[in-house]
Amino acid sequence: MGKINRDDIIKNCKKYLGRPYVWGGESMEEGGYDCSGLVYRVLRDSGFQVGRTTSQGYRAIGRKISPGNRKKGDLLFFGNSERANHVSIYDENGKMYESIGSSSNTKDNPGPGVTYSDISRRSDMIEVRTLFDDGQAGTDKGPGGAGNDYQVGEVYTLQAEMKVRTGAGTNYRAKSYSELTANGKKHDSDRDGAVDAGTKVTCKGIQTVGKDIWMLTPSGWIAAVYQGKTYIK
Repeated sequence: MGKINRDDIIKNCKKYLGRPYVWGGESMEEGGYDCSGLVYRVLRDSGFQVGRTTSQGYRAIGRKISPGNRKKGDLLFFGNSERANHVSIYDENGKMYESIGSSSNTKDNPGPGVTYSDISRRSDMIEVRTLFDDGQAGTDKGPGGAGNDYQVGEVYTLQAEMKVRTGAGTNYRAKSYSELTANGKKHDSDRDGAVDAGTKVTCKGIQTVGKDIWMLTPSGWIAAVYQGKTYIK
């Protein structure tokens, strides 16, 4: 896979301008796109291997940054402190791509849909997350510095046998063998829930916990950089 860049995300946002809003939609076969359906489709079109989830669900990918450090292609979340109820994709100059509508919008009764809006349209932005680690201020690149510029969608290699956890951090429990994906089980030779050294994993998300960096893989979260040592390259 080639390097994914921010311009790809914006180019793919533009393809969907004017498409209608349908609650739960992610394709024109369904009649349109809701806000998270638009994000799903744009990220997939841009080369990111993300799953289909909700606005709240997309807060599990990438890493949180300060709103003042946002760049085009970053995700903006709106709602309240407990839950995001809307997600959009930032462009530049206070603009964003979003799909506007409500739960009452169906294929037979679609909402306004994909628009190029001012961020100021909403006053309830709660978080900004980036899928990139390109040296922007306000991100913690971890103890390894620029050598640990992990990107969602890229494939990396485990440098040691590593436990897989249910969340990013050692406060989350380690998974058992039975909880791994079929591919994860193939690479757990002693069936202890820890994936073997040399296993190749696809990055599905990155989260910084203190000075450590955790990577979301198909089987779960694995420490990429932990206590100053790099375990995923």
